[in-house]
Amino acid sequence: MAKVSFSAPIDEIRGRLGGLVYSANQSGAYCKPFSMPSRVLNSKTSYNESIFGTIPAVWRSLSDAQRADWATWAALPAQERTDSLGNPYYMTGWQAFLGVNMRGILTSGTPQYLAPTTPTPAAPTAVDYEAWWGASAPQSSYITYAVGSFPANHQLLLEASILYTPDSTVAYRGWRTILHDPSPLEDPYPNYFGYDQIAYFGYATPGSRLFTKSYVMTPEFVCSPPLLLNCIVQELP
Repeated sequence: MAKVSFSAPIDEIRGRLGGLVYSANQSGAYCKPFSMPSRVLNSKTSYNESIFGTIPAVWRSLSDAQRADWATWAALPAQERTDSLGNPYYMTGWQAFLGVNMRGILTSGTPQYLAPTTPTPAAPTAVDYEAWWGASAPQSSYITYAVGSFPANHQLLLEASILYTPDSTVAYRGWRTILHDPSPLEDPYPNYFGYDQIAYFGYATPGSRLFTKSYVMTPEFVCSPPLLLNCIVQELP
């Protein structure tokens, strides 16, 4: 169903209406014919679908009081979301349960039966972000987080995406969870990590732009708002 935000006259329209899809980008509003998106079948999507298939049974096993607790938690001010038109909304108890448990099972294999009791953490902060590429060395990158970004018993969850240059060869498009660190404060360098991040997507040439979303995650799998970062991939000297 298309979403319409009225002004004087209509200010914006987004979404599907019949066989047409309405949206907008930096160049302005546009409309295109609807086409069914292709379904990518790989080990990652199959694994996610297998997890998704188990969560409804867990939800049905909860008592009415437990499901009511999830609905109460989803309605808290800290759980406010924003739709594509900038309007605030709240998840249902089921939607909140699904989101928390997808993260919990994907990162630890453990479902979260009870509604969270800890507050939503603040987003982490960073003081440096770099990404490098070299023909004779693996792609690498690092984010230096500010001290205090990760309280005790909290975790780091990182998603990344690449905006490609014409001569890049990339194996994956869109956001992907690429790092889960359950004990960021216990690392030898508490606010530092380095790994084969860019190669996880394929080989991105210098000049590509790398985007990341960093989250602080509680032991109950509640995530902070994301820290959004981006940088240009540099060539190693």
